[in-house]
Amino acid sequence: METKSFDRLVGLIYDAALDPALWREALYELASQVEADAWHLLGWDAQVGVDTLGVTSDPTASEVIDRYNAYYGAIDPRRQLAANSPEAVIACHHHFDARFVSGSEFYQDFYLPIGLHYSMGASLHQGQSLQYQIGLLRERGRAPFDSDQVAGLTRLLPHFDRAFRLMERGQTVARAGEIAAAGVEATPLAVIALDRIGRVMHCNRRGEKLLKEENVLRLREGVLTCADGYLASRFIAAVEATVKSGQPANLLLKHTKNASERYSVTLTSLPQRGAFSLAGEPEGALCLVAPLHRRRIATARQLVELFGLSSAEARLARALTLGESLEVYARENDVRLSTVKTQLRSIFAKTGTDRQSAIVRLIIGIPAVRE
Repeated sequence: METKSFDRLVGLIYDAALDPALWREALYELASQVEADAWHLLGWDAQVGVDTLGVTSDPTASEVIDRYNAYYGAIDPRRQLAANSPEAVIACHHHFDARFVSGSEFYQDFYLPIGLHYSMGASLHQGQSLQYQIGLLRERGRAPFDSDQVAGLTRLLPHFDRAFRLMERGQTVARAGEIAAAGVEATPLAVIALDRIGRVMHCNRRGEKLLKEENVLRLREGVLTCADGYLASRFIAAVEATVKSGQPANLLLKHTKNASERYSVTLTSLPQRGAFSLAGEPEGALCLVAPLHRRRIATARQLVELFGLSSAEARLARALTLGESLEVYARENDVRLSTVKTQLRSIFAKTGTDRQSAIVRLIIGIPAVRE
């Protein structure tokens, strides 16, 4: 394998570690260099027996792949041989002679009938549970892979191993980011991340909605400020102070078209990036906006599932949390006050409380989840 071709392959392998969709391009290039007719890259979790990666030179051969995954992969003699030799390239003709092939269920019932014969492959990476193997295949009638081609794949093994380590680490970080993003989207707050001069780096859907409406917060020349011009300079100064001191700041904002709608804004500093960060992004501030004119509380269904309340009791508990009195609730729902008081006693018993204020504290502490 020529140096230029080898260097190109190494680059493609590391590109694929960052973007797994590029594994196909990398393996096509490898197959071309070693004159393989077909190839596959397989990954699986050995602890739970689940396939985690499956890339082949013929993505339309789903029936063949399904048969391999369902049965023949488990009896593939090359797979076990590669797993037991993690730092070596396995060329099948070095290990399996004609007599072995003639008596092998894998070769006779699966591999040869689909038109393949010689192969070379290797275990590319073995983590705590994840394993990856590559196979380069030749059709029946062609000669085995020669020593130079085996040597070329052997030189690539350390790069494959590092690439899969990077891919696993990147996927772990990406998954953590997805989980964190789901948590941010679930909060009733508008969350807006700012850099040190107030430019928006990220916001959740509620933050996007506030910015789009421009009645509480808005962007001015790319910098976040409040819609109320009278408070704009104070808001910008608060962002600067939070970034500089690391101390949180709090402001009270109003809706510019409906003064009865008020919002609390809390600014807290973002953690600084590590000293060796290559992103060059400075510290900034996290802007948390909560509407004060409405409260989002646990749903009736949550209260039913958590405390075993009846539907009527759950509705009453929510009404009390939102500030309604027993008398108003009874009148507006056309229920006798005595019935409401009976429901309240049942709520006390099921929630382990003994006064309405305790019920309110209990319910407002439950994260509200909408169906």
